[in-house]
Amino acid sequence: NAVVGRDEVTDVDDLNRLLSKLVSSWDHQGALDAVNRFLDRYPEVPINRATLALAFTSCAQRGNAGLAWVLFQKAKEYDISLTTTALNWGIKALARRGRAEDAEQAFRESTAHNRGCTPSAVTYNYVISAYCWGGKVDRALDLVEEMKQNSHYPGQYTYTKIIEGCVRAAQPVRAYDTLVRLERQRYELAPSLYSM
Repeated sequence: NAVVGRDEVTDVDDLNRLLSKLVSSWDHQGALDAVNRFLDRYPEVPINRATLALAFTSCAQRGNAGLAWVLFQKAKEYDISLTTTALNWGIKALARRGRAEDAEQAFRESTAHNRGCTPSAVTYNYVISAYCWGGKVDRALDLVEEMKQNSHYPGQYTYTKIIEGCVRAAQPVRAYDTLVRLERQRYELAPSLYSM
């Protein structure tokens, strides 16, 4: 099971060995090139969970939202259940390019009951970040409420992104209100921790 060269990849196992080598050596662009070549040469060959995990890592590192979206579609096509980590990397790639609706769609489809992937606070934060980047604060705040309902609690990162989204949407009063809410949350939580 030696690692194959970039031009010697003929099946998904070869691809996974090559991706593992490239990702571990931080050659994320090389990994993305290898995935693209494989998908071009063998469009009918199903990829697998390992391929997705490795490729999503590189998509996030390089900000390649286009390939991340293609990979989410492949996961859906082949009914591949993603790990939460792979989901987060893929969503991060979409979020980095401001593709909020795509990030939310990937999130919803990957975490649907029959797909088996469980979202984390990080998952929510990446989607929230994408909406805030586009100044869509209302949708981001809806996701904050959903996040809380699913026992994931917004933290400094979440509120920082909400405040940035308010600024982008030219809503300084709302940014201030969010900051005040964060401060209230911080001071209301602290006494309850000491009473345990």
